[in-house]
Amino acid sequence: MEEAAAIDLIYRLEAWALAVMAALLILTLLARLLRQAWQRRRGIVTVSYPAGQKVAVAPGTSILDASRQARIPHAEVCGGRGRCSTCRIRIAGGLADLPPPGDAEARVLARIGAAHNVRLACQTVPLRDVEVAPLLPPAVGPKEQRRQAGYLQGDEREVAIRIEVGTRSSGAPGT
Repeated sequence: MEEAAAIDLIYRLEAWALAVMAALLILTLLARLLRQAWQRRRGIVTVSYPAGQKVAVAPGTSILDASRQARIPHAEVCGGRGRCSTCRIRIAGGLADLPPPGDAEARVLARIGAAHNVRLACQTVPLRDVEVAPLLPPAVGPKEQRRQAGYLQGDEREVAIRIEVGTRSSGAPGT
């Protein structure tokens, strides 16, 4: 008789365990649906990359974090603290909708001589859709990020070329 009671208890525990697992699964799915509804209500920001990749993120997410979430390789030496400038990006669309650079970002951008449409991905938090192009290769290190000003973003400069027209002697000196 005791054996039958033990088997009955095991079956009841199994039924409760299945019910608890089903309830947890339903709660998880419900939480996901609620989060999606909350994000839709709050708004979604789309970050577009040159290869046609698009990442939908919640407002308040930095562009570097959007890249990380989508597993898009992005250079970053300082871990996203806005110190090294390796995560710099060119803003191809949506520049007017971005908040202005903060003090730390502005100092770094000034140090590297960045163009007006270049920002740091770790410090740039889009509030609306934005198109970006990373300027340094994903595997860049501290040494490569210190190249001359204008590297990979271009510099506009005025140049003068002097062309001398005349005859030259083709012989030895003095001829």
